[in-house]
Amino acid sequence: MLEENISERSAFMRLICGISMTGCGIGRIAHRPNCWTGHLMIAAGAMKIAEGVFQYCPLKAMMGTSMQNEQATSNTFDSQDFMSKEQVSQFMKEFSDAISGKNTDATTSNNSSQNPS
Repeated sequence: MLEENISERSAFMRLICGISMTGCGIGRIAHRPNCWTGHLMIAAGAMKIAEGVFQYCPLKAMMGTSMQNEQATSNTFDSQDFMSKEQVSQFMKEFSDAISGKNTDATTSNNSSQNPS
């Protein structure tokens, strides 16, 4: 038996998308019997339905070993690299002021240094 490699939520979404794609493909073929996109949609939808039912994605399984190796060799995140709550609050205030058109000290000093008149 295949080892499950996707979550239940992902499997459910794949199942719903697969059913939708298959339905759209059937609708296309019913409207235009020689429509090749309808056949492609049915095939892709059937693959998504199978992934949802078995909770197994072959592409993810193929990429899984290389992705795990990449994650093992990459640098881990350090919590000190992120901004503090105060820095985030200040950034959001400056951003909202810039969007609303309000002038702040940072924007006026940048404008005056860029446009010496």
